[in-house]
Amino acid sequence: VSACASTSNSSTSQVICGEPRPLMCTREYMPVCATKKQLDNTLEQVTYATGCTACADPSVISYQADACE
Repeated sequence: VSACASTSNSSTSQVICGEPRPLMCTREYMPVCATKKQLDNTLEQVTYATGCTACADPSVISYQADACE
């Protein structure tokens, strides 16, 4: 649950997803752009509803505020 508590003051700063990963997140929409590691070790930008839902995905490394472009 600690990953849900991570906050950032700037829309350009990255929040690193820590361990343990969240098991549950509140239902809200504050989109974030997450950096996700693919099976072939490439990185992909994916929009998630919140930082909590992004960090709940074990393949997500970090995220920043706002949806991906």
